[in-house]
Amino acid sequence: MLITTIFLHPGLRSLQLRLGTNGTPKPYFHPVLQFQSPISLYSMRLVQIDNESVLESLSTAILHTRSLRELTIWADADSNLALDILFRGWEDHATLELNILELRGFTSLGQFPNFLWEKIPPTKLRELILEVGSHFDVTECLGFWKAATKAGLRPTVLSTNLGAGGLKEFVDTFSGLEVFNILPSASSRPLEPLAPLIKCLQGQHSATIKVFAIRSQNSIENYTLGPDQVTQLVRGFPEVKEFQFEVANVSEVR
Repeated sequence: MLITTIFLHPGLRSLQLRLGTNGTPKPYFHPVLQFQSPISLYSMRLVQIDNESVLESLSTAILHTRSLRELTIWADADSNLALDILFRGWEDHATLELNILELRGFTSLGQFPNFLWEKIPPTKLRELILEVGSHFDVTECLGFWKAATKAGLRPTVLSTNLGAGGLKEFVDTFSGLEVFNILPSASSRPLEPLAPLIKCLQGQHSATIKVFAIRSQNSIENYTLGPDQVTQLVRGFPEVKEFQFEVANVSEVR
């Protein structure tokens, strides 16, 4: 009741809640939320969600917003929550004109709904941060980027670890990326070769990218750059202000 009351406060514009239990033995309180009134939030950040009923109630809370533009949801990595749980019941509701969407910690994409980009207009979404666990196959990854391409998604900020397939084709469909970040991925997950992806980014986004990050991919060899590759990377993106990458031999890089 207390959390629901906070959500419904008419003057509240930004809210951050930690919803996990930090290992507290069961039974323990889970803040399942109940709403019947519109919520006036502009920014919502909900972290360490570790219970399916809580996640479903948050889905309801999101659908009651009228001004929400920034949404961040982090699931507890040990909770085995699939991302599609968040979107249950969205079919019959109005769109969310989000500018920023950040989703992390979900075990898999699940049965990712085809109607998602109808509910979150891709022309409004400027920042997409998507980090998913290892329990999904390449088909899910391909399907996600194919749907994003079909919907016309063109973010300026893209951070993701969904590199198993389809990412290169997606970034090749538009220009204007300012931040590109490949997040760490599970060692058991296949990844597209890095060289063709970089070539594609150079062709479409070299004039706009300001931040280029390739995080450690658990010793996946083709995601570790040698000195020649680092040199080519720097020369290929003249507008970059920040590079993040792992090199094969630091002593060889000048």
